[in-house]
Amino acid sequence: MEPVTSKMMSATGRLTMETTVSADPIILVLAEGDSPGAVRNARGHLFEEFAGRLLELHGYEEPQPQRLNVTSDGIELDLSVRHRLTRHRAVVECKCYSTPVKAQAATSFFGKLAKERLRDKDVHGFLIVTPRLSPDADEFVREVQEYDTSLTVLASREIVKILRDNDLIPAISRRNVLVTDNALIVTEHGLFVAGKENDPNTRTAIRVLVKSAAGPVPKPTIDLIAGSQYSEELPVIDEVGPPEPVTSSVEEPVIALVRGSRSDFEYQFPASPEFFVGRKLALQAVNNALSEAPGVVVLNAQSGWGKSSLALRMASSAHERGGHAVVIDARTATSRRSFVSAALRRAAIEGQERGLLTLPDSTSWASLPSALATIAAATWRRTAPLLVFFDQFENVFRDDELTRDFRDLALLVLEAKNPLIVGFAWKTDYIGWTEDHPYRLRDEIRSVAKVVNLDRFGPREVDTLMRRLERELGERLSQQLRRGLREYSQGLPWLFKKLADHLIAEVRGGATQEHLLAESLNVQSLFEADLAVLNAQEQEALRFVARFAPVLATEIMDRYPAQIVRGLIDRRLIVQISERFDTYWDIFRDFLNTGRVPIEDSYIIRYAPVSVSRVLQELERDGGTSNVQEVASRLQTSENSIWNRTRELRVLGVSLYEPNHVRLIDEV
Repeated sequence: MEPVTSKMMSATGRLTMETTVSADPIILVLAEGDSPGAVRNARGHLFEEFAGRLLELHGYEEPQPQRLNVTSDGIELDLSVRHRLTRHRAVVECKCYSTPVKAQAATSFFGKLAKERLRDKDVHGFLIVTPRLSPDADEFVREVQEYDTSLTVLASREIVKILRDNDLIPAISRRNVLVTDNALIVTEHGLFVAGKENDPNTRTAIRVLVKSAAGPVPKPTIDLIAGSQYSEELPVIDEVGPPEPVTSSVEEPVIALVRGSRSDFEYQFPASPEFFVGRKLALQAVNNALSEAPGVVVLNAQSGWGKSSLALRMASSAHERGGHAVVIDARTATSRRSFVSAALRRAAIEGQERGLLTLPDSTSWASLPSALATIAAATWRRTAPLLVFFDQFENVFRDDELTRDFRDLALLVLEAKNPLIVGFAWKTDYIGWTEDHPYRLRDEIRSVAKVVNLDRFGPREVDTLMRRLERELGERLSQQLRRGLREYSQGLPWLFKKLADHLIAEVRGGATQEHLLAESLNVQSLFEADLAVLNAQEQEALRFVARFAPVLATEIMDRYPAQIVRGLIDRRLIVQISERFDTYWDIFRDFLNTGRVPIEDSYIIRYAPVSVSRVLQELERDGGTSNVQEVASRLQTSENSIWNRTRELRVLGVSLYEPNHVRLIDEV
């Protein structure tokens, strides 16, 4: 359980100097049970017995339990005990967590101890924590211990040393093998030690080695370790047995990078940095975060509001500073193999290739603790950030264990002594209503992060996109079309780009701006294309939302599987409004309910009846269909003026558009 020391093979095959990976030992309490509740109960009692043995080694009698609480985060235990010789009393708090115990727990315990001393000045205090105290908690305890020698803290390292000094546990001792993630295993079958053997090339874990101080490791213990999160589905073997070849390769997590767009209006992908628009305040916030490394950043917004684009822009800023960044699509994350350590591995190795840092000889990516210890031991070549950003993070919330791994990363990265930045982007569309969402873990990530909230595009950002659209088209947009795009897009970046992409395709296909205005920008064809990719059940769920919108989230979740609803959100076809759902656009809702696209915008009549009636007279004179150029010539005005007047007729439902012509509807 000491910092792992091992001789490593160099690239030439020769043994190099000893190297060390320092990470806190892990305390694992594993138990069997017929139900999750029975397992929690058994783990609690095992840890109670284990704490009692530690106190016995300090000369105390069997403790009396005061409180026991076992959660998915760890075990909390309060004990009261007396010393065998001096008979002084001791109060004990045990906190077995996966991350360092915070200062609040230390100050709370000292307050409890001070209260006990009001009636018994000789009472001692034991704070047993795993893996250790956080830096601020440790600082508080050290200050107290300068004046109070009756306060004792036992963390993982001290616990393991005590047990080893008393010959209660052995040490993993394979030669020429790097073993990391040392663990103390507490089971009903006894105490054991374990460690992960690293592949000499990839430095990832290939199997778990287990060892007992009392002979062979019982098979039930092997099975318990193999079924725990610690093993991550690695093979588990008894360390004292003969070396066994790894019989099957361990599938590594897939690390997929977020792809940016190749143009201004490729709406299916987030904007690449060269196509990024606006977001002055948000950009300032993420740039400040890069300057304040180490740290954590969270981007929050609804679907399609530009989180991924900002993440890519933040990564570009990190590169501009001489650092390195990866923006990872978290949808490939799985819980059984350490996705987090694999992501850190990729970022760090690429950072080394860019000359940002030099990794230590003892590099290990066997787990999150080992990965962070490796990065902590790296030599930074320049003061520049290493950014690891996880996009589409709402998908991780489906798995409590996986979310906890990321939560641990967010808490531990703040203790780094180097410019490591971790970022998360999750959408707020449906976080509030998923029953299985791990709220507390999400909030713990957010509590230690710089949170950047994004809003819709403002007028300046929309104007910038308008100018880029005109440049793409090679022509100016008419005021009516500009107004239509602004109103239809509602300040949503993806929707503006979707409409613009469609407009570009239509114009290149020969359509005029007037035609697009008259045909409502051909939005109906966009809607039909949206529906074409949905299966029958997805279409049914979508039409249900449209029919009863805004519909309660619970109502739609009762009718359709969660994956169907999430799929509609991911495609940005429905959005959340408080605890209800609606289609992403009211015009889309009308289309789903009626099968047609109605008039999209409210329109103020701008021309006097006399002026419009002259055009109407010309239409009647021509038999109901007039050439715009000829009418303009007869009325001695411009073609634009004729288009504007006939727009009044189209809005009122009197006329229809045809290329270069205006036609009265048949009824008129």
